[in-house]
Amino acid sequence: MKADQSRKLDARVRSELVNVRLTPKELAGFDAVLTRHDITSRAEGLRRLIHASNDLFVPDDELANQMQGLSASLNRTGNNINQIAQRLNEAKRQGKTPPYGNSAHGQVRALAGLIFDIADQVQDMAQRRRSALSGEVARVLGGFADGPE
Repeated sequence: MKADQSRKLDARVRSELVNVRLTPKELAGFDAVLTRHDITSRAEGLRRLIHASNDLFVPDDELANQMQGLSASLNRTGNNINQIAQRLNEAKRQGKTPPYGNSAHGQVRALAGLIFDIADQVQDMAQRRRSALSGEVARVLGGFADGPE
């Protein structure tokens, strides 16, 4: 028993168990990734990801700052659109024609275009982040063949 206890204290001996529940679709996706990287067991794939977790799960300060700036811009734009909608609703309730002309209509269209541009930028940033993480996961899954186990 004493030998077994000292073996468990040895950092190289695997004595801890990690359980996780997945949907069949999630498990199939994970198995597909393991197959692409010639990893023969789920345990080995999870072990590699756990070893690399310190580098993978780091907050991205640059992305957070960009998102805050975009969020502020989107909020300002949303406030402007709300004001336009309120004026249009007021005019409609009073039976009046819209309180703006053709040039203002172009400005409203430009404002809507800005919102779509911001949404596209957010989507592009998220895609770049996903791609970077995917690359890092691929590196981790492929890079531990000779590393610590």
